[in-house]
Amino acid sequence: MRISTVANWLAAVCALVASVVCYQLVLRHVTGLSGPEWFELGCSDKPGGAAAGCTEVLASPYSYFPPKHGKNVPAGLPHIPVAFIGLMYYSTLLAWLVGVGRPAYAKRGLHYAAFLLVAFGLGGSAYFVWIMFRVISQWCPWCMFTHVLNLLIFICMVFMWPRRRAVGGEKTAAEGSAAGDAAGRTGGVVHPSARVLILTLISMVLVNYAHTNMLGLKTWRRTADQAAQNYQKCMSVLERFRGDTEKLFGQWQRGREYEIKFTDKDRIRTYPVSASMVQPPPTPLTVVIYSDFECPGCGKFAQFFEKQVPKMLGGSVRVVFRHFPLNPACNPLAQTNAHPHACEAVKLVEGVRLLAGNEGFWKAYDFVFRNQESLKRGTLTPDEVAKAVGVDSAALKERMESAEIDAVLQHDISEAKLLDLKATPAIYVEGRHVDSLVVVDARFWERIANWYFERTGVPRPR
Repeated sequence: MRISTVANWLAAVCALVASVVCYQLVLRHVTGLSGPEWFELGCSDKPGGAAAGCTEVLASPYSYFPPKHGKNVPAGLPHIPVAFIGLMYYSTLLAWLVGVGRPAYAKRGLHYAAFLLVAFGLGGSAYFVWIMFRVISQWCPWCMFTHVLNLLIFICMVFMWPRRRAVGGEKTAAEGSAAGDAAGRTGGVVHPSARVLILTLISMVLVNYAHTNMLGLKTWRRTADQAAQNYQKCMSVLERFRGDTEKLFGQWQRGREYEIKFTDKDRIRTYPVSASMVQPPPTPLTVVIYSDFECPGCGKFAQFFEKQVPKMLGGSVRVVFRHFPLNPACNPLAQTNAHPHACEAVKLVEGVRLLAGNEGFWKAYDFVFRNQESLKRGTLTPDEVAKAVGVDSAALKERMESAEIDAVLQHDISEAKLLDLKATPAIYVEGRHVDSLVVVDARFWERIANWYFERTGVPRPR
């Protein structure tokens, strides 16, 4: 079997595999639905999944063409998922490679056209690889896999290059051309015949029409639109429920009161008592926070709490912090690797605590949450944290590997298990769990403040 024939079928297999992968990428991109098990191994945050960056890549503005953030994009121009463009590209190549493959030398112009298409596609692959590594700073394994397949197709197209073949010794240029044509003939017709070429072109059109109108994008978008409508209905119900502060406060008040034990290793933050306080309550309100430094909701809660809650309580509140990173690498209770850098964040802030005590911990706490985006990108370094909180960088890196940090983390996790904790932020006020609907609701915390001062019998400060 000639090498050009092997290259032809290898290219066709690569195009088929790339088409299947692109189909799954579009399905994930447009509908958010999970794919088969083999796909989830390369595009899932679940244990065993390989890609923490897959979601980030598909959610970026560069996952559309033209990019959704483009300033010079004319209004009304549709943004097409790049994975869908890839699906059409590889499906077109597959139809061409199966139908036409390597044409005879006399019809080498057809191969030149196909080769230019692949060369253009390879340029697109190089562009999107650059976007992943230099702009988004995240990478999607299945996206990279399709780009590698595209490179293989390009190499195969080089080996499939039509060449003039001499038959029966040396020939003149005209004779050699005729001999090459004869070698490409099938039943006296130079490959591809007009019939084969027309059928191939028709199959290319039908495949892409099916993707766009029948089996693909429209169906996926309908599914996505329906899911969005259901989500909006669900959110409207939640908003109505969230607006009923008294009902949620009553739910908190009737909730189970957990016995949360404290140790000398706990990270505790207290606040100066307000000057307008007539007399301070006998004990401050205790708020226990289970948090993850890479969790967006945790960052939002940390900002909300520091700005509003201590003022409402006249400073009569103590905060106890506990770790619950949503990453199976350091937390066996985490079901998914939702936050790839959460374990590293634990080492950062706890390393600071070992060097600078409780006060240093809370400085690091504030700094890491303020720089949560850098943490998500994996660019927040120990040097930056050390400089911000005033500790030695080399000492911090050494303490980050301390066994004491793991002991503290495992203690927090074991306590969280007793609370049946599954997500963050998890907030407990006086041992009772606060519903996630109201953790950043100022009206709810106002109601908590009123309850607290009524219970202690101390007038609430202005």
